[in-house]
Amino acid sequence: MISKINSSELLRDVSLEYIHITNDTILELTTSCYDILYLVNGECRVDDDKGVVRLSKYSPTILHAGFHSIVCHVGDDALFELVIIHVERRELFNCATEVSREQQRFETAVLKGVASNISVEDLSSMCYLSVSTFKRRFHDYYHIPPHRWFLCRRLEIASAILHKTSLPTFTIARLCGFINVSHFIATFKRRYGTTPSRLMRREAGCVKLSSLSSRLSSQIG
Repeated sequence: MISKINSSELLRDVSLEYIHITNDTILELTTSCYDILYLVNGECRVDDDKGVVRLSKYSPTILHAGFHSIVCHVGDDALFELVIIHVERRELFNCATEVSREQQRFETAVLKGVASNISVEDLSSMCYLSVSTFKRRFHDYYHIPPHRWFLCRRLEIASAILHKTSLPTFTIARLCGFINVSHFIATFKRRYGTTPSRLMRREAGCVKLSSLSSRLSSQIG
């Protein structure tokens, strides 16, 4: 079963897919720019023209443009779960043109920062830039410091996952790069005015209410 949303909060209309299956299968995925894969449960590898990548639980993997074959394995009576974030270049940099290798490195570094709690020092190193140059270039694109921008994006991904799945708060925190769950809950509440668990209960209540309304409508009809 695959659930898909388009959220205006999530990097400006970037789509999110939640895949949960109970049998071994192969998923075919073609992306025009970038995908961030978050493995929640099970075993998974990605086969493409660049080779084979094995996904690690709670360690996001970035796929570049192209065709990818995702091989999913689950044990007996187990559940395979995967969250995919689709990102278009124009959503990152407001451009759809070809970019230089240096710009590609910068894009990949930005995605790494979105997907995990990696330091600005490590990101600048990935770009072969000094920390000050990386921060200056980042500010030219987004007009705010890297740490704040990355934190907002990771919280938005967490919010989108909460809206579309029933994954535990601990799991969502780990997926979004928060090692300390208490810090994740406190940071989430400061941004959204509610805790992840309350948001999840509210979403579950809305689903139940919608289901009840549908049943009542069908009975009246």
